Amino acid sequence: NVIFPLTTLTNVFAGAAVLLVLFLFNKVRNKPIIDRSTLDEKDLEIEAGISLSRASIPWVALVILSLATNMIPQVFQFLFHDLAFPITIGAYPGVLNTRVLWQAYTLMLIATIVSMPFFKTDRDVLKRTFTGFKKRAPRPVLAAAIFFAMAEVMNFSGWVLDGTGTWLNPTNLANGIDPTNNMIFLLAGMTAGLGILYPILAPFLGLLAGFISGSETSAIAMFTKYHVETSTMIGANSLVVSASNGIGGGLASVLSPAKIQNAAAVIDEIGIEGQVIRYG
Repeated sequence: NVIFPLTTLTNVFAGAAVLLVLFLFNKVRNKPIIDRSTLDEKDLEIEAGISLSRASIPWVALVILSLATNMIPQVFQFLFHDLAFPITIGAYPGVLNTRVLWQAYTLMLIATIVSMPFFKTDRDVLKRTFTGFKKRAPRPVLAAAIFFAMAEVMNFSGWVLDGTGTWLNPTNLANGIDPTNNMIFLLAGMTAGLGILYPILAPFLGLLAGFISGSETSAIAMFTKYHVETSTMIGANSLVVSASNGIGGGLASVLSPAKIQNAAAVIDEIGIEGQVIRYG
């Protein structure tokens, strides 16, 4: 199946489409693609130190790695299935396939390491990099961890451990457990009363989660099961409703305080977040 692997690269193609539209828009309006009139002395100094083609090496390497790990069936099979690196955590009801070598974060690290020989990477550069990393990374990592933890609490609330050590799902009526002990089931039952209006509200839940967490992934993790349960109750297409939640989360995350905080940290302008949020 040639099409299926492409679905994992939706963001790549969407980003490329946006760049193409912006390129054509500027061409139609006869505006320069690169406006050099806005460059100051510091920008010119940086430009003189490294060319655009050399600066693009990490991104090119990342795109090539992403395409290879998703488009080549043998590579995908090896990294996604054969090297799934499953782990179990305490009494967690299931096995977690970490797929460390397939994750985008690992590919980013590999692309960075591969690109290092093309840059002036001495001990001082590495020291500054690690210092900046230690200063910038904790807050977004902690925020993501908290929201994913909240999603797990919502999804697995009300589960009961029986005498054989098996976790029983309260939403499975055959287990004889009150399903309203599960937060997702309870919320889905309450909002199912909205009927056909519910799918209209789903994107706004994604907007809320994306704005608060700064991550489309967090919005998906928190509300996907909720949307599936509610959609099933009202007879709506759960795939479409869940997708609208993800779209809302993606749009909101662009302007979220967390994303602005990360961007300010990247350019070493910590403290301007309030000004950016207020004035743009």
